[in-house]
Amino acid sequence: DLGVVDSVARADDQRFAKAYVLWVEAGKPSNEVVPIEHVTKRIVAQFLKGGEHRRLLLVLMDGMSYAAAVQVLQRLRDQRRWSPIAWRSPSWNGQLPIPPVLAAAPTLTEVSRAALFAGVADPRFGDQGTDKDEARWASNPHLRALVGEEPLKVFFRREIHAGHELIDEVKQAVAGDQRVVAVVVNAIDEQLKGSLQVAIDYSKTPILPLEALLSAADGAERAVLLVADHGHVAGDAMRVVAGRIPARREGGARWRALAQGEQPQDGEVLLPQTSWKPRGAAGVAALWDTAQANRAPHYGEHGGLSLAEAVAPAFLIAPEWLDRVAGDDVELSCRVLPEPDWWALKIARPAVTPVAPVDEPSTPAKA
Repeated sequence: DLGVVDSVARADDQRFAKAYVLWVEAGKPSNEVVPIEHVTKRIVAQFLKGGEHRRLLLVLMDGMSYAAAVQVLQRLRDQRRWSPIAWRSPSWNGQLPIPPVLAAAPTLTEVSRAALFAGVADPRFGDQGTDKDEARWASNPHLRALVGEEPLKVFFRREIHAGHELIDEVKQAVAGDQRVVAVVVNAIDEQLKGSLQVAIDYSKTPILPLEALLSAADGAERAVLLVADHGHVAGDAMRVVAGRIPARREGGARWRALAQGEQPQDGEVLLPQTSWKPRGAAGVAALWDTAQANRAPHYGEHGGLSLAEAVAPAFLIAPEWLDRVAGDDVELSCRVLPEPDWWALKIARPAVTPVAPVDEPSTPAKA
């Protein structure tokens, strides 16, 4: 019954959003999760410490949800023979090699991507936009301590172009000796602004810049950290709650600025005071209910605090041969991504006992 599934998912999102707020207020204890500002410290730097032969291409997929990430990985496995590797985050014993990464709230690019590149979370990032991301990456303290004076370069959409071909500067950086190179790919985030009537299956649809980047990483014997700054929720099932954002008040489909004394409403939580909020606002209310929007939604939306928006997928992947050419490094060997049976609707059905046919009595022929 889909109604039962929706009810369970809704309860999970509400419980998660309330727990997220308490987690932030408690100082983000991170034994079981990775705050996005710790990705460079706990994943990138720890991986590179495994040896000078390890070099990394960080591909930040803006807006990639966990569901989209699984589809992307399916295509990479089937079409390019790239898969998650055996390396595990230190002191982590979960089923996946890397603990869940949690985006900064509100789950906006200006807030969360900045925290990833800077290696710290700062509520002022939301007012500064993404223009400073290059400088944030270049001065990231966790990477700078590891690579010394080596340049830390990040490339953006304007530098990777739209198709299969990369510009020479990107090719040279990936092929070079730098321990880590970063690239931002906006393909999914841009698709989220599209029509509600078109759904994209990334297991069948190539993301052209990603394909080109993997080819370059393959030739350079680099592993790839495929990571998002935040996820998204589908907009086609949302109903608009009218009147929540008055004129001249800042907000989006999944978040809104609050005036002094104003409280969150049904389906929302109040973000901690340490979170970013627009200037002059008393706070920010973020939607956890994936069936609500503050305005007409696009194909995908983010900014709220549902699981799909706040969990930023992160996977270390490599071509299946990399461990054999990189000093027999067993942590570079590929593994199958664990998938629960329900993910692909592999539901066990009870066996049906065949019923023997019953012979109908013959009708005597009439004389």
